[in-house]
Amino acid sequence: MSSRAVSKQDRRRRPDRSGPGSAPASATASTIAPRRSWTDRWPVVLLACAVVVTFLPVCGHEFSGWDDPENVTANPHLYGQTLAGLWAFWRHPYADLYIPLTYTVWWGLAKVARVDTPDIAEVTLNPYVFHAANLLLHVGSAWVAYRLLHLLTGRRWPACAGAMLFALHPLQVEPVAWVTGLKDVLSGLLSLVALWQYVLFARPEPAELANDPEGAAYDAASKRDRRWHYLAATLAFAAALLAKPAAVTVPLMAAGIDLWLLRRSWRRMILSLVPWVALAAGCTALSMRVQPASNVFAGSLPMRPLIASHTLAFYLCKFLLPVGLAAIYPQSVTDLLSGRSIWFTWLVPVALAGLAWAFRRRAPWVAVAVLIFVAAVLPVLGLVPFAYEARSTVADRYMYLGLLGPALAAASLLSAVSKKRVVAVTCGAILATLAVLTFHQTRYWRDTQAIFRRVLAVYPTSDVAYCNLANDARQHGQWDDALALAQQAVRYGPSESQNFIVLGGVFREKGRDADSAAAFRKAWELAPGNIKAVTDYVMALGYTGQIDQAEAIGRSALQRWPNEMEPHRCMAMVLLARKQIPQALAEAETAVRLDPSDEWSHVMLGRCLEVSGRRAEAAQQYAIALSIVPSDTDAGDGLKRNGGTPPPAAR
Repeated sequence: MSSRAVSKQDRRRRPDRSGPGSAPASATASTIAPRRSWTDRWPVVLLACAVVVTFLPVCGHEFSGWDDPENVTANPHLYGQTLAGLWAFWRHPYADLYIPLTYTVWWGLAKVARVDTPDIAEVTLNPYVFHAANLLLHVGSAWVAYRLLHLLTGRRWPACAGAMLFALHPLQVEPVAWVTGLKDVLSGLLSLVALWQYVLFARPEPAELANDPEGAAYDAASKRDRRWHYLAATLAFAAALLAKPAAVTVPLMAAGIDLWLLRRSWRRMILSLVPWVALAAGCTALSMRVQPASNVFAGSLPMRPLIASHTLAFYLCKFLLPVGLAAIYPQSVTDLLSGRSIWFTWLVPVALAGLAWAFRRRAPWVAVAVLIFVAAVLPVLGLVPFAYEARSTVADRYMYLGLLGPALAAASLLSAVSKKRVVAVTCGAILATLAVLTFHQTRYWRDTQAIFRRVLAVYPTSDVAYCNLANDARQHGQWDDALALAQQAVRYGPSESQNFIVLGGVFREKGRDADSAAAFRKAWELAPGNIKAVTDYVMALGYTGQIDQAEAIGRSALQRWPNEMEPHRCMAMVLLARKQIPQALAEAETAVRLDPSDEWSHVMLGRCLEVSGRRAEAAQQYAIALSIVPSDTDAGDGLKRNGGTPPPAAR
């Protein structure tokens, strides 16, 4: 007997779960343990092939300047490749995020991706390894989404179509094609596993299927099996939180599936999800402590629901019409409050809520789909301040897990329609169009230039884009281009410290020390709590001979950040200029100990040793600096002066 026939009989026996579009609930009950055959595997094979072919170009992309240096390419704990470096990610937050599982994956990938010859940006990691890992994780997410949708609909090909919608939508390009996006893909995959295992735990008991025509073929899961599924679901959810805290809303998704699709009671649902809520609460408290957003302008409290409504409307628009996608959008809180659209975009989420309410009995999957779509972005809607809101209230990566909602809606709708040939052709055309758009979108993520040229095409006044393009031009030695781009960044972002830091660095490379000091001073005034702004200003004062002021600010930085490398390196330079050699040597040694991967610390230690007359040790430090950055001319000159031999990579 076909699963469709079974579903019809099941609906006749249980009218409270019947009605058009109620395939998920009834099909779940009748097809919990589908028979395995080659025909069962064809949807999985097609899904995997479609995802790999569509996203394959990303495996040839480079690292980008968009957070990849901070998280991966310039992360000292990854370059050390020591267990102590790995343990550091679990002991305390890094870069204002506590995502130790994600950093652990990057740490393992860095061991595999190590290369002997650095690229033009002095990176000794193969980017293709990281991009391939993102793609493999995304394939895994697509497979788990298929398994989950198959459980909830009982139909293979509708589930496959829903999983393809989830995996092939252009909104997924950012997290998959961006190395730093691994945190979104990994957390999304683990969240999907948690939901899948939770459904296996909470699905109808065998007693509920006693009258099912296929009941004899049903291999009932024992209570012990259900406990194992629940344990797997809970562990996967905990791991998802450790990959990215945005997974805190997964219990809300599980509750919606439990109540409206699996039809369990409120009491059983609450008892099942209490541990998950406790985990989510703890993760939320930790995230608020390590990544405070107190200085972020989030609008007044009465305006935040309107901001959240506008954000939801934006995501729905990009889902329905996925064009004009970019890494950054002109959607900051200031932009929204100064425009007019925020006063009527609230109608979109209200319409979504009305749709879910209208179909709550006839098609409960509509409500669940809307719930998943909204819950995935709930932490970043703007109801509460979050760090990235200073730049924009929206980002494609935030929708990674949220696309499970439309995928469920598509799979459920396809399970209920009768004109299969027409629907199949239409569905195939839509998915093919999405795949082509996604394939095209991947080219905008091939490197830093492509990413931020695309941003400027969408957002011409983005100071972040100009700043990153200036940094990229610096790495390629294009100093005039770098200066022009940095000046544009300062023009469009005059209150951003980072823009002046980049401008000061370009001036320093061009030998304009006075202009460099002025730019670094402005960066310091804008962000006196930014260690990079402070230490760069100290270095600039040293270069211009303002040693007294440099020492005063440097000592203040040492008191504020005693366990960071940069203040010790700055003080070594200042003390060396004052001819206080023993003290300078001690500060340089501390800087090297705190960050052995920083070539400037080794150069500074080499200078101190050279002045002390310890030429052999000085040559050794210069050689280490060259092994980190083979193009470092200061290290190369110092090595020649002290009779050392350049490392192979620097010859």
